[in-house]
Amino acid sequence: MDAVQRILKELNRLGQEPPSAEEIRAAEARSSIFQFATISGSANALSGWALTPTEPIDHYLERLFVNKVPPIADLQRAANTYLTADAMHVVLVGDAARLTPALAKAGLGPADVVSY
Repeated sequence: MDAVQRILKELNRLGQEPPSAEEIRAAEARSSIFQFATISGSANALSGWALTPTEPIDHYLERLFVNKVPPIADLQRAANTYLTADAMHVVLVGDAARLTPALAKAGLGPADVVSY
């Protein structure tokens, strides 16, 4: 449960604190441009457009090659809109008899148990 709580805490932090300069540099270094370093990476990147062509291919490629993180205010607004506890579902796989009490203790309940 500790790992789940740490992940949720970090997601909450995204809406409360701006990313550090180091985090921004790391995100920019992982730019989509590096997807085109291999043939399979190129095919994978382009398949995203081919499967859902909601914009012209030149706009899609331009977006892929942008090497900047969105403005911090936009990042925090998105985090506060989409990464809220009300919008999230935690999925755990394992022994329900053991996990359900741990969820409740961590304040992450109630649990919906699905058995197959």
